[in-house]
Amino acid sequence: MPAAGVEPWTYDMTSLFPALYFALCILVALFGVGRRGGFLLYFVIAFLVTPIAALLLLIVTSRRRKPAVA
Repeated sequence: MPAAGVEPWTYDMTSLFPALYFALCILVALFGVGRRGGFLLYFVIAFLVTPIAALLLLIVTSRRRKPAVA
């Protein structure tokens, strides 16, 4: 039940933001799989900084190189 003086739709939207933020952090971390640091590092960066900053970091960093087969 929303607080007095608060529109019901705004109350529901504000409770959605943490879930959306967490989902974006997971999405960014999934893009980090296969890179140096992997899922966990990029999830922590996205959670502590912002998902947008972590996504920019992903763009700047390169993928992990696969060893050459001789």
